[in-house]
Amino acid sequence: METFSEVATLTGHVDWVTALVFSDDNSLLATGDRTGRMKVWSTADWSLVAEGRSEWVRKLVFQGVERLVASNGFRAIRVWRLPDFVEEELLVHEDNVGMQVFSDERRLISGTDDGTARLWDLNTGESLAVMPQPGNRTARILVNPDEQYAVLYNSSSSYAGTHVWRLDPLEEIGVFGYPDSGPLGISGDSQHLLMWRVRDEEEGNLIGFWSFASREFVNSVRVDQSGRTAFDADALRLTMVSTTPTVRRQIPHVLTFNCRSLKVACETRLSLNQTMRLHPWP
Repeated sequence: METFSEVATLTGHVDWVTALVFSDDNSLLATGDRTGRMKVWSTADWSLVAEGRSEWVRKLVFQGVERLVASNGFRAIRVWRLPDFVEEELLVHEDNVGMQVFSDERRLISGTDDGTARLWDLNTGESLAVMPQPGNRTARILVNPDEQYAVLYNSSSSYAGTHVWRLDPLEEIGVFGYPDSGPLGISGDSQHLLMWRVRDEEEGNLIGFWSFASREFVNSVRVDQSGRTAFDADALRLTMVSTTPTVRRQIPHVLTFNCRSLKVACETRLSLNQTMRLHPWP
């Protein structure tokens, strides 16, 4: 098993660190806390290179290495110019907000608790499109690698569903409620959306492959367990950490899918001794 060692301890936050992100070139690390403090560190020597303060930092995303996009407080997204933390844009929602920045560093998609998701132009601050959602909370936002589609997972006390949107031209092309719910990730070739399909005693847990092109499920794979997941899009590798019915331990379960057949190509389970040395992600 691969081992890890601590390379730096970064100090200066006075409350819970609620957000962190690396820049695309891994040269910078941004951190933010509940008090609104934002800090940018150089990964070369872990020195502090910039800091600013606003409201509670809920999420951070780099736009290149010269701008930092922050979800501050509950209704605002701010674009900060580095290293001086000069506010350049303010994008305001009417309710709680989350976000996902596109890799072209020009657009941003945000989801809120007001029943909408919005597409923004970061250079102008203009709202390019509004995507209505029936759930009152956009819990997760995915954008496929070629940035043609957005996947929005919505949840509330009375609704849970996944909505797939084509972004240009704007069109909703897929809606999934129970039992087709819970997006796991998008394949690195932008062809398929992986989703939990069914969870019952008869059929077990299924992972479905939904095609963006044909707009239908093209394959489903049965798995023995479910749990918290991490997805490697390029390798089509899904790692699940769950508690088995008989052993109250977190057992990492790794599935690697064949990119063409969309079937399980490799399955790995770690031993209990290995598991005791792991710290499952929250």
